[in-house]
Amino acid sequence: MPLVSLFIAQAQAATIIHTTQADFSSGTYAGWGADVGNADDLRLGFGAAEVLPGFSTTTFLPATRRQHAMAAWNGKLYVSGGLDSSDNPQSNVWYATVNLDGTLGSWTVSPNSLPVAIWGHAMVAWGGRLYVTGGYTSGAESSVWYAPINLDGSVGAWNVSANSMPAGRAAHGMTAWDGRLYVAGVECRAI
Repeated sequence: MPLVSLFIAQAQAATIIHTTQADFSSGTYAGWGADVGNADDLRLGFGAAEVLPGFSTTTFLPATRRQHAMAAWNGKLYVSGGLDSSDNPQSNVWYATVNLDGTLGSWTVSPNSLPVAIWGHAMVAWGGRLYVTGGYTSGAESSVWYAPINLDGSVGAWNVSANSMPAGRAAHGMTAWDGRLYVAGVECRAI
């Protein structure tokens, strides 16, 4: 099944693509679009023509990543883990300022990497913290990690929660609301 995302990070070119707030707000979801490059690339349609209006590239990631996680908090965009261009799992955490026009400032490498090199994980920001769940290391992880987001947007030291998920998960979705993490979808396989 092809992977689908609204904000697209192109791993091969290490590019972040965004749209304007006005274009995003005025769009109506028209259903899934057609192939736009290869069998793994789909686009989400806006309006009857299923066109993504106003998309443009912005600041490149410092290195190629795929199956990484991304979250936003208080004017910063955070990217963690993933596989590099040689399919090696990574533990880096990068962050960049989201400018008023929606473009990104330069990326900063956090001195506080994830505790493990991981891919296929999920990350959200809530209450001034980043939360990371699941993903693959030597198998599907059940761990939950969290780190404070400092006032300057940098990432503090990572901690592991005493409360793991009931089972290992990867390639799952996650969001946070009202002080709770919601995890959906499961892929529990050995690698």
